[in-house]
Amino acid sequence: MSKSNPPGNHHPLFVSPPHLQRMSDPIGSDWNAALPQDDTELAQLIDFGQLNQVFEDFLAVVGLPVALLDLNAHVLASSRWQRLCMEFHRVNAATCARCIESDISLANAMRQGREYAIYRCRNGLTDCAAPIVIEGRHIANLFIGQFLLTPPDIDGFKRQAAEFGFDEAHYLDALAEVPVIAEDKLPAILRFLTGFAHWVVNTSLAQKRNQAMQEQLEQRVQERTRELFHSRQMLQLVLDTIPQGVFWKASDLSYLGGNRTFLKDSGLATPDALIGKHDGELAWRESAELYRADDRLVLESGLAKAGYEEQITRPDGEIAWVRTSKLPLQDPDGAIFGLLGVYEDITERKRVEAELQRSNAELEQFAYAVSHDMRQPLRMISSYLQLLDKALRNQLDADTRQYLAFALEGALRMDGMILALLDFSRVGRKTEPMAQLETRTALDEALAFLGPERAAQQGHLEISGDWPRLRASRDEIVRLLQNLVGNALKYHEAGQPPQVGIHGRLLPKTWRCEVRDQGVGIDPAQAGRLFQVFSRLQARSRFDGVGVGLALSRKIVEHHGGRIGVESAGEGQGSTFWFELPLHAGMPENEEA
Repeated sequence: MSKSNPPGNHHPLFVSPPHLQRMSDPIGSDWNAALPQDDTELAQLIDFGQLNQVFEDFLAVVGLPVALLDLNAHVLASSRWQRLCMEFHRVNAATCARCIESDISLANAMRQGREYAIYRCRNGLTDCAAPIVIEGRHIANLFIGQFLLTPPDIDGFKRQAAEFGFDEAHYLDALAEVPVIAEDKLPAILRFLTGFAHWVVNTSLAQKRNQAMQEQLEQRVQERTRELFHSRQMLQLVLDTIPQGVFWKASDLSYLGGNRTFLKDSGLATPDALIGKHDGELAWRESAELYRADDRLVLESGLAKAGYEEQITRPDGEIAWVRTSKLPLQDPDGAIFGLLGVYEDITERKRVEAELQRSNAELEQFAYAVSHDMRQPLRMISSYLQLLDKALRNQLDADTRQYLAFALEGALRMDGMILALLDFSRVGRKTEPMAQLETRTALDEALAFLGPERAAQQGHLEISGDWPRLRASRDEIVRLLQNLVGNALKYHEAGQPPQVGIHGRLLPKTWRCEVRDQGVGIDPAQAGRLFQVFSRLQARSRFDGVGVGLALSRKIVEHHGGRIGVESAGEGQGSTFWFELPLHAGMPENEEA
């Protein structure tokens, strides 16, 4: 007993079969090329051509022509079509208009949201369509056809052949090739084809977008590579232009690069020759371990080592002095991956400094010797002038005695100037060495020396501000304070007791001391002369002195790496003399006066 077939399986697809071998391809036809095409971005991204072979295979297996048309009825992908359509209906202008009308009518039905639509065109054939919606956008329609749902009306097609001038025999022969299909099979066929078409189109779209993204990414990589190359060239050009040597190392202390100055000092011709080398392989190999110790300190501490002096050996054996700074290189996460070094050649500066130091020492020794040796004949002159004055006092007239007094006064003043020069030459040479110094203690010592003068002038002193501990020469700082406070007590109008303010102030890197008075003041235009040797702004007849005290103060301040100056609104307006001394790291300790 035979098994019964499942329901629906016994119904054939075709009432009359198709004739595949005589069908034609519509894509390259003139009428298709004349139709407007969808030029939207989405349509441009999809490779509809992938469906041509799929549709042709479907035609070969199933027997139904399949096509994908855009919303303008332009064929995007297709199998071959019925000869009746391609050789007759689509060739004649009037019947072709009916075909386009059929395509558009079906497209309109798809726009209304219908799952599929069947349309019998006025040329007598039937088409069926379903929408293709990609990313929410209706972009095309899938057509199957041309076919007949019932046997053809031969008389009607004869009339149509006559109406449009078709050869009747050939026209009816092509009509015989059109299959008659069972209508109930159409929904399943459309669902299969539209699902497959959606999958192919979505896959094509994804591939195209991925390809576009890949091309865009590759373009950005190429652009970024060019930018980096140009930036590197520009950086290398800048580094090669500056006179300083620049190098950079990896964490294993091998060289990663250097500028032209460094390559010259290392005896290498190109940056590539430097990469990977260590200090032990370069001209300064004997000092390599010393350099590596500095490198390790920077890498392990994560802190820069700046502005220190060292020697390097050049390829020709020359020993050069350089001032070097090294700092760690960090990635965005803060991890240290190497170090950068910069140095400048200070060999000439060191030579000049040594020569200047030698010259200054000789000059100071000369000044000391001359000053010391000049005092003996000067003392002899003073002594004999005093003897002459005593021996001839009663024999000389008033004018002669005055002349003798002038000569004696000049000799004594000359002796005072020589003593002042001796003091000036001793600064930094014959004074106490640098050591920890309480600045308030130094001030108290200076004021003790000035006690008699302060009492004689009935001067009032006011002390305020910060008085830290500094590294300084005790006797030089005492002399500095003694000079400035002594001048403030001296230079005042007669009958007006001096009022002097002494104020200390801590700044970020220095300590500033100000000595203010309400005395005779200074013409601002003449302030620059004050700190020169033997320079005076006040008449000797009004205020005594040799004009060395402020020059000596300037030399003391400069010996300590500081600076000195004066501020005054003008004569009769008082003055403020100030000086600043550097605060050495870890040295100062603040104390209130």
